[in-house]
Amino acid sequence: MLDNQVRILSLNCWGLKYISTEREARITAISERLRECSHYDIVALQELWVDRDYEHIKAAVAHFLPHTKRFYSGILAGPGLVVFSRWPIAHSSVFRFPLNGRPSAFFRGDWYVGKSVGFCIIDHPSGLKIDVFNAHLHAPYGTGDAAYTCHRTSQAWEMARLAARASETGHVVFAVGDLNSRPGTLMHQLFERTGRLSDAWVTCHGEYEGNIASLSPEDQILLAGVTSDSQLNTWRVNYAKERAKRLDYIFYDETTAAPSECKVVFTEPIPNIGSVSDHFGIEGSFVIHTPTPRQCDTDVEGSLTMFEQILMMITEYKPVAKWQASWRIWHFWLSNATVVGMMVAIWWAAKSGRAYVGFIFTTATALIMTVGVIQGLIGYLFGWAETRALKEFEDEIWMARTYLAPTKAL
Repeated sequence: MLDNQVRILSLNCWGLKYISTEREARITAISERLRECSHYDIVALQELWVDRDYEHIKAAVAHFLPHTKRFYSGILAGPGLVVFSRWPIAHSSVFRFPLNGRPSAFFRGDWYVGKSVGFCIIDHPSGLKIDVFNAHLHAPYGTGDAAYTCHRTSQAWEMARLAARASETGHVVFAVGDLNSRPGTLMHQLFERTGRLSDAWVTCHGEYEGNIASLSPEDQILLAGVTSDSQLNTWRVNYAKERAKRLDYIFYDETTAAPSECKVVFTEPIPNIGSVSDHFGIEGSFVIHTPTPRQCDTDVEGSLTMFEQILMMITEYKPVAKWQASWRIWHFWLSNATVVGMMVAIWWAAKSGRAYVGFIFTTATALIMTVGVIQGLIGYLFGWAETRALKEFEDEIWMARTYLAPTKAL
């Protein structure tokens, strides 16, 4: 291996305990494949939530990736982010995203695991510092409000700015992970324009502009870099071809690195079980070097358009956030009034000697009060927190837009 070469892997492991199909067998297979892939210098994993799974993979790669950082955040399990490195990790930190779903969507879990971006500074033998940002952005669960587009865009904004600040130090910068964003979206644009990063797949292969449904599943991977919802993935074999997409990325700073190869990996299924994950991995080989002068951004209009689209998106989403908080607060106060009425009913049942009626009303009162208190806490505490986070996001975008064109009105 050349002294200035770095090979990186990013893989979403689909490691939800009790939920992900064949999790233990798949993690074992991932461990064995990584054990045999000693050419990797940095491995960034997402959705590795279970302690035993982490320890299993850690032991498998210890002979060539002895340095590791697992990131901790949130209430349950953590963000599921891990970085393994061939070289020493000099510094690490985790940044928890201010906008990250809702606690009421407990069946989705994004808010509870504390979606974050994990950050490591790695000492390369050449003397260069390598900054690795690993993240798993909020997933879209449907259309409209369920798409969480505003939250995911905010997360991309935070991650892109962290990467941009890191590049200003002269370090080699990589931003990787399951970013749950298609090429060309606002999230993708933020990494390129605000983060000043380049997409390794696009650099090596170009962006596929045709109709992805017209490609065979094999060509979707080879030509379009599909990592998610491919028919070649056994857990998505019944999905329509048009659902295939590229969601996993390796972004790099072109002033300190140049890709020599980028490809989709971990596509081979496990015999008699299935694919190793519901995502394929993405691998990139880079030649790193001391910083070169950065070219000035000549597409100011493109950046202005991006910021204006984000501001419009925030404006459209704010009433949704306000309504979500308001109806929960109203639910809380209505529950209080209902509980008072139920207490009167319980008193009447006791006075009339109807114990079974009192029991029914007491149980109902407890349920109504519990749900009402939970809704009140979400409405008041989370609702206000989301409103303030949205306002901060809006102000930051407005400031960035004004800096580019201070005299141009929206």
